[in-house]
Amino acid sequence: MFVRGLSGWLCAAWLATSPLPAAEHHGVVKFGGLPLPGASVTAVQGEKRLVAVTDLRGFYSFPDLADGAWTLRVEMQCFAPATREVAAAANAPPAEWELDLLPLDEIKATAPPPSAPNAAAAQPAAAPKPETGPAKGSRRGGKPAPEVANTPSGFQRTEATASGDAAQAAAEGESLPAPDESNQAPADGFLINGSVNNGVSTPFAQAAAFGNNRKGPRSLYNGGLGLTLDNSAFDARSFSLTGQDTPKPGYNRMQGLLSFGGPLKIPRLLDRNGPNVILNYQWMRNRNATTRTSLMPTSAERGGDFSRTLDALGKPVSILDPSSGSSFPGGVIPESRLSPQVKALLAFYPPPNFDASSRYNYQIPLIGSTHQDNLQTRVNKSVKNRNQINGAFALQSTRSDDTNLFGFLDTTGTLGLNLSLNWMHRFAQRTFATVG
Repeated sequence: MFVRGLSGWLCAAWLATSPLPAAEHHGVVKFGGLPLPGASVTAVQGEKRLVAVTDLRGFYSFPDLADGAWTLRVEMQCFAPATREVAAAANAPPAEWELDLLPLDEIKATAPPPSAPNAAAAQPAAAPKPETGPAKGSRRGGKPAPEVANTPSGFQRTEATASGDAAQAAAEGESLPAPDESNQAPADGFLINGSVNNGVSTPFAQAAAFGNNRKGPRSLYNGGLGLTLDNSAFDARSFSLTGQDTPKPGYNRMQGLLSFGGPLKIPRLLDRNGPNVILNYQWMRNRNATTRTSLMPTSAERGGDFSRTLDALGKPVSILDPSSGSSFPGGVIPESRLSPQVKALLAFYPPPNFDASSRYNYQIPLIGSTHQDNLQTRVNKSVKNRNQINGAFALQSTRSDDTNLFGFLDTTGTLGLNLSLNWMHRFAQRTFATVG
């Protein structure tokens, strides 16, 4: 019983000292599809309250949220706050926030009134009272500590807090030099965690993509252009299987790529918060050349004389008579046995262009062309925080022509289209539906 009771006390002590399971929650805050730095994100669960601020990329993170439901609220000056219930769990997907800008009237109503000039600073300084003796607790011969002037509210850097030397001098009772304008930071900046983030009115400036330093609409778009060229003037002549001096044909190849992406804007119709569009176009214009070899009938063979025709082994060929099954005498077909259809088909065969052999007696260069166009377009749009619309369109067109040994032109053409549209609605952090 004593051992069992001791084990129970040890288990209870271990559970009391063990940390509660925690998970990381992170997300991104955007405005108009672009990151929004400097937004305040507050996580509340019962009496627990945690605060984070988005960085230059709009990201925030809570590394140690206890498991369970948390209420997250995103706030920033001039923007409408957004609130959402989030379940903190391991490997949870990041949350996405899209803030909306307040109307101009509400922004003016919430703006603080301009601060009045300091009345104490405007009054002339009163003459110091004569000292009757050293103050209690001060060193003999020491100087009185300077009076702290009234300053506007906000984060400021003063001489008394600038360095450890100034603090030591104040503790010893020595006077401090009067602060001038060069070592005073302005106090009218936009404060985030004790730092000034207004890139216009303070030296603590953010990157050029934040605040009034943001560049024009050109920085919101990207594009590219690529081109590949090839011509027969830069290439060697094709290899000749027969050793004949075949003229080198002229050909050229050209391939290109054009890409463009960015938000869609239509004046007076779609000025802001337009969908993001990505457009890609590839084209190909090729004029190809090849050298073809073949075996064509000679003038004697066209008249039915095969007496000098040899097979692949160098032996005379044997021409059989279909009516009797025996060979024609001397390998010659009589003129009367040649039908008009055979004579008409022989007219399509070109004559040999070099000395006959058992394998090749005809060689010419042939030209063929291939034209191809590919177009891909993608469009995506976020509607508030719960809806995402995606669309894609693709088109491919191919045209080609090829010339054969008989001088005929073979042409082919294909056309393909593809269209898709998807809509996703998010009900909760891990619950969503997709239609498309």
